[in-house]
Amino acid sequence: MPEYEPTIPAKVRDGAYIGGLVAGAVVPVAVTVVTVVAPAVAAAASQIGNAVLTAVALIVSGLGVAYRPGKQQDFGG
Repeated sequence: MPEYEPTIPAKVRDGAYIGGLVAGAVVPVAVTVVTVVAPAVAAAASQIGNAVLTAVALIVSGLGVAYRPGKQQDFGG
């Protein structure tokens, strides 16, 4: 089996992972602040925050699955 070579540059993956980490920390805090400061838009802020975190999680976890160690190993008997 040929050696597996990633098709997405390491800098792009690192950027996605770091961006995902930052978004995972900032978005919940921002939603909480908006909820406290402007309770009238709390529901909308919560829905938007949830959508952003879901999208970020899908992108980052997708990259993690594609580049996980052992991805190309044959585990069949």
